[in-house]
Amino acid sequence: MALGLWTSSIGAWAGVRFDVFLGYDGLVPQANWFPVVCEVHNDGPSFQAVVEVSSGQFGAGTRVRWPVELPTGTAKRFAIPVFNLGQWGGWRARLLDEHGRVRAETPNLSVRQLVDPRLPVVAALSRTPVTLPETRLKQSGLTPLVARLQLPLVPDNPLAWMGLDTLYLSSGQALELKVPQVNALLAWLHAGGRLVVSIEQLGHVTGTQWLRALLPCEVTGLEMVTNHQQLHQWLTNSLPAEGRLVASLLCFSAMPGSSKGLPSAPLPNPYAKLQPDPAFESAPLQVASVRVADARVLAGSSTRPLMLGARRGRGELIVLLFSPELEPFRSWVHRPWFWARLAQFPVDLFRAEPNASLAQVWNRFSTDGVFGAVLETTQVRKLPIGWLVVLLVGYLMVIGPVDRWWLKKVRREVWTWVTFPAYVVLFSGLIYLIGYKLRAGVTEYNELHVVDLVPTGPQQAEWRGITYATIYSPVNATYRLVSDLPVASLRAEHAGSFASPQNAEPVRVLQRTAGFSAEAFVRVWTSEMVVSHWWHRAEPPLAVRIKPLGDGWEVWVQNLGPQPVTRMKVVLAKAVVDLGDVPAGQERTFRVARGQGTSVWAFVNSKMPALSQKVALRRRAFAMGETPLSLDPVEAVMTASLVGLGQSEDPYSGFVAPGGQDLTELLHRGDALVLAWMPNYGPVPALNRFPAPRSRRDTLWRCAVPLSSPATAPASG
Repeated sequence: MALGLWTSSIGAWAGVRFDVFLGYDGLVPQANWFPVVCEVHNDGPSFQAVVEVSSGQFGAGTRVRWPVELPTGTAKRFAIPVFNLGQWGGWRARLLDEHGRVRAETPNLSVRQLVDPRLPVVAALSRTPVTLPETRLKQSGLTPLVARLQLPLVPDNPLAWMGLDTLYLSSGQALELKVPQVNALLAWLHAGGRLVVSIEQLGHVTGTQWLRALLPCEVTGLEMVTNHQQLHQWLTNSLPAEGRLVASLLCFSAMPGSSKGLPSAPLPNPYAKLQPDPAFESAPLQVASVRVADARVLAGSSTRPLMLGARRGRGELIVLLFSPELEPFRSWVHRPWFWARLAQFPVDLFRAEPNASLAQVWNRFSTDGVFGAVLETTQVRKLPIGWLVVLLVGYLMVIGPVDRWWLKKVRREVWTWVTFPAYVVLFSGLIYLIGYKLRAGVTEYNELHVVDLVPTGPQQAEWRGITYATIYSPVNATYRLVSDLPVASLRAEHAGSFASPQNAEPVRVLQRTAGFSAEAFVRVWTSEMVVSHWWHRAEPPLAVRIKPLGDGWEVWVQNLGPQPVTRMKVVLAKAVVDLGDVPAGQERTFRVARGQGTSVWAFVNSKMPALSQKVALRRRAFAMGETPLSLDPVEAVMTASLVGLGQSEDPYSGFVAPGGQDLTELLHRGDALVLAWMPNYGPVPALNRFPAPRSRRDTLWRCAVPLSSPATAPASG
């Protein structure tokens, strides 16, 4: 099989070859990050090169550059994290030299599929391909596929992994991964990825230190097992709660930005109709013998497990104690169904008659717009559309009937060659004066940080952050933004499904091995938002423990940060409860009774109309006379973290959440969420490298505590 969809270009410059591999074997998720892997071979003179990747979406979006030194006779390969802002337009990659000349170019990079946000993005790193059941649904973006990765093209940047939901990794391939690739893989897993590992040989585990440390068991040997009917039982068992929710999502038009929706009547389970395969059931299967540590048995028995599951940070690790690439599993008639269920593809895809709602066209706002509305400057006031009409009618009246009547009265019709330009100058000055009064001001820069804390050890946590930054400019100007964090990148604002990028001009990003340097152009009297995704490891600023009591829970929170937490909510047992504040350097204990608080579904859906209206008003250039619904900015930000619970009967309203924003998946896994608001504080250095007379920085900490495991977490993430 090919190494993915790629395009190579050999320009007029001899000795340079430029190959580009897009996405995960050609699969590119919508509203999420994905890798662009480049291979450059230079047999000519040495030069300093820059690889530029951009989208053809109306010339806007994000333009990413990656510097690379190309001595004579070298070949280099690197992965560039790129964010997919929309669905239209192709991708282009160019190889430039130090003088800006194009050495090679791939103007029309194609993809196998732009994956719909309602589908998981699944990949396999194995010797043999992973197959899935066929579906009768022939809708673009909704065809279930599994990307087949190749070892050289595995990205080594955690951001490039974010668009992937599930990865199957055979133990033999794990042995070949390089250290940077392993580090990126583990960061993705702890941040919420789903990793499926199979064990084929004992030496694969004993010879791979990182894999041995990751597994929730100790592998002691390999045995041939004839009694493995539990695999068929696992496959045909009733769907778990989240599986039914996935099906309900597609059937009842819940949010496409999340794989979960409101609970409702489950669809028929197509797996339950699968009949046993006698040839597979009677054949011996090679299974690893293990001593289980911190895992639960998914298939098999406690004495002879076949599949294990364990939490790793926010992610999930599935261990197959057999190799699906060997016989008899390789010839199992239900092997495609096994992979479909393991990868958590929506059940409705494989029904005999898929639901018609799957093929509906979606036009939803992006939750980026919610954060933009919260950060929006107060210096901008919009001209009411009524006054605009009055101004336009007045202009037409003056240059038409009034001018004719006045000149005719003074018998100087020939003066129209003088009066007409005067009217144009007069009204142009009036329009400028109105615009100046409405929007003139000073440069303003605001940041809102949404940071997920993922514990990795005693007093250590991974900080997975999203920084939303808005720039208001009183003039046409380009503004510089820089981050020196080890893993960080920048993108333009996502406008929503089937919408053009929000930014009028492309955001230019110079991506570095550590951090980035970027430039954003902002037009006079307007505000633009850019978004930075980053990873950081440090001591956690919050410590959270949740202990079950007879009539509820005890929530203990310690604020180790420099600023007080002024607003805090806990989402526990399907309810949202206000906890209050925690001063800096102090700790507090809260009692949460069963039945206390507001239903989490009611909380989210009660805020959705106001969120939609605020985002819609923000997009409009003129005031349309609506009275904005009242909404607390802090609650708006917290609601944006749970939009996957939102429900809308209208398929053209609601929200799609770009990668990393929505936490609904964690709630359906049984976790508790603590959302803590820390005003006037930024956890990382500010991005702006320009003076801003007006500025503010706020932070929302998001902590998750798995309640199904030991209920204590020194720093929940």
